[in-house]
Amino acid sequence: MSHIAFCLPAYDGRVSLPWMSAFIRSINMLTAQGIKYDLCAVSGCGIIQSARADLVGRALDTDADTVLFIDGRQIWEPVGLLRLIADLADVDFVAAPVATDHGAFHCNYTGKTLKHLREASHCAIGFAGMRRELLETLCTVYSDRQYYDQQEQMRYDLFAPIITGAKALAGEDISFTLRAREAGYELWVDEGIKTQRLC
Repeated sequence: MSHIAFCLPAYDGRVSLPWMSAFIRSINMLTAQGIKYDLCAVSGCGIIQSARADLVGRALDTDADTVLFIDGRQIWEPVGLLRLIADLADVDFVAAPVATDHGAFHCNYTGKTLKHLREASHCAIGFAGMRRELLETLCTVYSDRQYYDQQEQMRYDLFAPIITGAKALAGEDISFTLRAREAGYELWVDEGIKTQRLC
C-alpha cells in the first residue's frame, strides 16, 4: 500500500485536541515511511449517510489504492494505524473494534479467523480501512444508488440504512458493511488495534 486516502467525517465541523494529536503523529509516521496520502474531509453535514457518500466520492477522485475511515470522535495510537494498513496486505477490509456510546462493540463475529483477524458479518467503520477495489465494486454492484449532490458531483448512496431480517434499522456504517458482504467481500476485525471513543 503506497497511497492512502483518509476519509475524515467531522459532522459538527470540529475535532478534539486528542484526535488532532493522534492524527499529526500518524501523518509524521506515514511521511517517515514514504507513504503518500490525501485528505478527504467533510464537515457541517448533519446527514451522516450523505457525508460518508461524499467522502467515498472524494477518495475515488484520488489515485489512492487504500481508503481509511477515521471518525472525529476516535483516538488511536499511530502504531495502530500502521497495523491497520499492514492488515490490508492480506484482506480487502479490516476494522478496529469501535465502542458505541454505551461501551459495547459494534460488530458481530462469525467464528472464522485469519491469522490474528476475526471475521464479522457486519461492523462499524469508525476506524477502518479498505482497498480501493472494494469501493469501486460496490459502486458498480449498487449502481442503482447513484445520485448527484448539490455540487452536481456523482455519488453512490452506499450507506443508506437497511432494515435487517430481524426488522431492525441498521445504522449507516453497519448498512455499508452488510452491502459489502452481500457483494462477496469478507469483513475482518483486528482486536489488537485499540481505539478510544470520545463522548
